[in-house]
Amino acid sequence: MKALLCLALVWNLVAVTASPASERNDPRILVIGDSHAVGPYGRLLADELKKVSERTSLYASCGTVASSWFTGSKTKCGFYFHTEGGSILSGKIGNTPKLPGMLRTLAPDLLVVELSGNYTNGYDHATAVEDMRKIVRLIKDSSVACLWVSAPDARVNTPTRPKLFSWVMEAVGDRCTVLDGRAYTHYPEHEGDGIHYSRESDVRAWVDATVSEVRHILNRESF
Repeated sequence: MKALLCLALVWNLVAVTASPASERNDPRILVIGDSHAVGPYGRLLADELKKVSERTSLYASCGTVASSWFTGSKTKCGFYFHTEGGSILSGKIGNTPKLPGMLRTLAPDLLVVELSGNYTNGYDHATAVEDMRKIVRLIKDSSVACLWVSAPDARVNTPTRPKLFSWVMEAVGDRCTVLDGRAYTHYPEHEGDGIHYSRESDVRAWVDATVSEVRHILNRESF
């Protein structure tokens, strides 16, 4: 209950402090993601993107797929929120924010989506692609620029990684820039659970590549 109350307070703070479009200076960046964004990748990415634009916010919810960001499903394995105003809230159990409301309230110029790893189990090709297309359709309707970041390298379920990347490419089409997380990561051979990274040094290249793509998109779009 305490965690849920904190989530509500943070979301209310975001809604109150979000500036109208007419007051924009720096481009506004919104990042959503799964457990990788709850961990070192997301925490470091939020810090680095704040250097690109102070109007950056990151919301990460462990175990999520695209539809989780429409239903507001509860995560039981961790969340990490870094708001545009600099507030940080993290915990184990809490509701996933709903993306349509975030896009209306925050009105980002660029949406960064770090999702795909949780389609490994329980999803077939058609179901996974259609699920991701829910976000793609929302992006089109919202006329927001988009970067989709696919799952990084892993020591377990390694054969599924090419499949996941191909599903992302099919779902996104030409609407978003896609960054292949595998190209910038190498999972340690004898450490961790085989999926999640625990050290910033292991995700630094992945973060740097993401930030570079963000800069490229912002420059291309001339925000």
